[in-house]
Amino acid sequence: MTSRSAGAPSTSENLRAAICMLAWITKRPHDLDELLPGNDRSGVESNDNLPTGARPPTTEVGATVSAIDSDFEDSAEDLEVIEDDEGMDEQSYLAVLQDRVLDRLAETLARFKSDPKERRLFPVDSKHVSSTMMIVYPQLTRVMLLCAKNEGLDQGGTSEDTEFLDSWRKCMECISKRGPAAEEAKASLFTLVLYYQQPRITYYLKKLQNAFTDSKVSKTPPHSNKANLSENWLRELDSIKYHSWVDDNGNKFKIPVGSSTRVDAESETAMTGGSWENINDEVGDIFDKVEKLSQFNLVDDAAAPFTDSQASLLKELMTITLSHWKSVRHRSAIKAKLQNRFRDAKQGHKRQKVVITALKFLCRVYLSVVTFIDAAEKTSMFQSIECVPIQVPPQQSQRDPSRETPMEVLKSLRIEVTGNGWADHLQQQRTKVDFYRFREQKRHMHAELQLLYNYDAFYSPRDEGSYVHPYIGCSKRCCLLCYCFILAHGGFKLRGTHETIMGKWELPTIFPSAESRAEFQSASEHLFRIIIAILQNLFRKSFPPTSLELLAQSSAALSTARTVSDQELGQMEKSELNLRQMMMMPMVTDDGVLITQTPGKPGFAYVMGGALGKGREMSLPEAELYKDNHIRSKLGLERREEMPAKQISALRVCRRCERPSRLRCSACRMSYCSTSCQRKNWKQHVFVCAVRNRPNDFDRLGIILSKLGMLRDEAARSQLLVDLFSDDHLCRAFGFVNCFDDEEVANLLCIYSHLKHIFQCKFNRIEIGRGNLGSFIEAWARFQHASDGDASSDYQCIPWYLARRALGFDVPNWEGQYVYQILGMRNAECTFSLRPADEDPTPLSPAESTVLSLYTHLFRRFNNVPDVYSSEWINFGFCFCRDKDQRDSLANMYIELAKSGTSLGEIAQAWETSSLSHLMQGKGIDLAFTEANGIGFHRPDVDEFGIYRLIAEVTHTVSGRFCDCFRPKGACHPKHETHLSRESEGDYGFHGTNAWERWQLLNFYNYVFRRPGFDARRMQRAKRHPGGEALEGYLDSLVSDFRRKMGNRYLADAMFPKIRGRLVFPDGRGHCYCVVHDVWTSEGLDWRIPGFFDTFVEENRA
Repeated sequence: MTSRSAGAPSTSENLRAAICMLAWITKRPHDLDELLPGNDRSGVESNDNLPTGARPPTTEVGATVSAIDSDFEDSAEDLEVIEDDEGMDEQSYLAVLQDRVLDRLAETLARFKSDPKERRLFPVDSKHVSSTMMIVYPQLTRVMLLCAKNEGLDQGGTSEDTEFLDSWRKCMECISKRGPAAEEAKASLFTLVLYYQQPRITYYLKKLQNAFTDSKVSKTPPHSNKANLSENWLRELDSIKYHSWVDDNGNKFKIPVGSSTRVDAESETAMTGGSWENINDEVGDIFDKVEKLSQFNLVDDAAAPFTDSQASLLKELMTITLSHWKSVRHRSAIKAKLQNRFRDAKQGHKRQKVVITALKFLCRVYLSVVTFIDAAEKTSMFQSIECVPIQVPPQQSQRDPSRETPMEVLKSLRIEVTGNGWADHLQQQRTKVDFYRFREQKRHMHAELQLLYNYDAFYSPRDEGSYVHPYIGCSKRCCLLCYCFILAHGGFKLRGTHETIMGKWELPTIFPSAESRAEFQSASEHLFRIIIAILQNLFRKSFPPTSLELLAQSSAALSTARTVSDQELGQMEKSELNLRQMMMMPMVTDDGVLITQTPGKPGFAYVMGGALGKGREMSLPEAELYKDNHIRSKLGLERREEMPAKQISALRVCRRCERPSRLRCSACRMSYCSTSCQRKNWKQHVFVCAVRNRPNDFDRLGIILSKLGMLRDEAARSQLLVDLFSDDHLCRAFGFVNCFDDEEVANLLCIYSHLKHIFQCKFNRIEIGRGNLGSFIEAWARFQHASDGDASSDYQCIPWYLARRALGFDVPNWEGQYVYQILGMRNAECTFSLRPADEDPTPLSPAESTVLSLYTHLFRRFNNVPDVYSSEWINFGFCFCRDKDQRDSLANMYIELAKSGTSLGEIAQAWETSSLSHLMQGKGIDLAFTEANGIGFHRPDVDEFGIYRLIAEVTHTVSGRFCDCFRPKGACHPKHETHLSRESEGDYGFHGTNAWERWQLLNFYNYVFRRPGFDARRMQRAKRHPGGEALEGYLDSLVSDFRRKMGNRYLADAMFPKIRGRLVFPDGRGHCYCVVHDVWTSEGLDWRIPGFFDTFVEENRA
């Protein structure tokens, strides 16, 4: 055996003194409110502010509530957080399952619950706190479990702890072997845990009894008529539908609250537990069982077992409560029922918390059983189990504490006391006596350290293939000292820390070997340095410490103290962008500035270039400031530190030039220094000015009308329709939502063109919002038709409008759907003979839904060809087309296939098996066009998919619209990269770029993809050519001298863009179809917003 040597204080003695000093000075004193300045509470009669001895005695319920936080302080393990195992691989799931078994077994071994009243009278460290460790033997054939408690497990063949572990082992082995007795072993395991946990279960059952006893004693006056939270009660309340606002000129505005389309609709009522009729019986069953349990006569003697009826009722309550507690609705219903039950009861809110805490613990008991059974059934290691109760390691007899004063202890620890008030406080006689008594308390070793000591000394795996599971299970989160020590020791993880300082914390002093002593010695020195740093920081501040600087104490006001100064140090994750830039070896030219972070020295960087004669090291803020000032100087701007400070002035300044102003706009009171500035700023100011002739909906329509005369070809006409239907407000305001096809859109545009030419500015005075526009157009059309007669026949738009108006053509139409899209949907429905769901409820398959989505697009009269913003662009081969004519031809071939009598199921099956070309040939469709141009009817192959993925990624990113590209992706994307895949980033120059370079590349590629001569396949062949110059040559043929046009010697790297690099796939290119999705756009271009099309598919079936 090895032990400490006599002489100078050892590291363990210094550590013990430092821990005692830290726990003593950070405990919350009873007179803290008097010590802290500005906290004079005289005159405040709240019980929370009275000294402990002056407070009235608390009731049983109140005492129970005070211990709730300590009972369930593991918020991360709360039952309300249901762990999701989906998506885990087998190895990760096994590791998580082992962690849960260790934690649940430790919780089960902690079978007693200390009375919170006794803890206030006799402050001691938490007993019955248990810990577990797992050693796995080769081939997962056997497992050893080390078990420990703070006060030590009961040893011997007749002790309850040893008997429980032996019975638990037998049950687990029987379940894991899956024999005929497995089901009986499961029931036996539940019974075993129930009876072993009886002391703690009884404690919480008493709390349930006390909570439900006299719960109907009213705490409100008899005349109180407080309304219940119910659906009917909420419906009777008046709801605010409008806000009123009066401007500076006295004009009163009525602003609707909520939805602009249904401002007068009935408000939605809040959902309450009482409004779910289908779960009332289930929740009521829980409370019926609680009421029955509350009627039992529970004895204090833990040796008296539960009766059969009590045990059966407890099992039923635990089972149904756990199953219901996982549901958010059931949880809400339980809490709503409790709120209603204790609404008029004395201390009703506290009683609710007590009941919820007790129910959670009963759930946790059954959750342990479920976890044990799950682990035994899914792993073979539990077929052979060895449970080893750990004895408390031997300790040297604790010497009498020295009579050193606090100042002498700090001097021996080399801590300087410089804060105001500390020296006077530490030298007071009362302080010295209190410190000496604090050091007299007996110390003991926590369960986590017992496991760590025995593992290092005796149970370290020596067999080949054996290993220790790197996790220590705890019945509750461990104290701060254990947490820091185990992290410093290394090799094990924990469920967390409750940040409590245990002043009676002790380390082992006798070790069986020098090796085991060395492991503890290194961790002790690390913990000692942390505590010394905390103490030195505290003694540099003024006395007394603030409330936020007090550490949580297990023996002094744990529920009211907070820990802030000793939080776990979180390691900042290094920027992925900086790492990539360093890997690409950045360079600068001329007087550009290059910043390179110094390896091994966080927060510092090496700076070269600019006005520096030679490179030198700077802190990161200094380096960034230097580079920023350098770039600003090149752009003709002042340095950042020379920028004038912002000033707040009551003087009016000009809106445009910010000079003093004495003039105001006559319409909106905007300040200007002169009429010249007002005229120059009018182009921007007119959109917010209150002037009568400000731009309105008619002006926006005029922009569309001005483009009619510039249409040169079919592509320009299609683009005009896209621009028009991109504005939903414009389409609804002027009736374009009612048009069936592009000819009707042209007729309506023709009418508005005539009206604008005839009435000019007077046309703008019609109030669209009141529905006057449609009537005005009808009156004008009738007058025109009657007065001109034959002349009006030259304008097809007039008779067309009168005919459509007679059938119903609302202008404006704020609520209607786009008719041309509904027509495409109905055409698809008729072509494939889709019937309503009530006639054939069988749902469509995923492939059929995808094909139907394509045809609802193709059967429109315009805006009917899929583009890069839709998933059909890749799914059905439109990405292979190089221009609009090819896309139109491909769309006509799909329409011809549908009209040939082919069913939706046949097309879906052929598309799913990539055999659409054979199906078309069988239907007599000529495929010469697609074969000549290399156009397929399916997604590109994996090897060919890269360039089309890049096109979609770039277009989606710069479109300004939202889509799934903005959501985190899996392994096919780099870390923290949502838009670009690994292949796109590595092959096309994005790897290692800064933010400015990345945006330049995105806009450049977006421009390239829109060039008339762009060929995706040719660009990909150039990229994969053995010579790295092929891609540069191809891009230069589309955009001459593109390198010079893209570069910037101050904002970009000297070699930007670096497009000669490429990504290598030794095992073949992976499948990544994250980019195959629809981009959210206006309803006028695509009504298939998320959820709408799925509803339509579910309602129809072939």
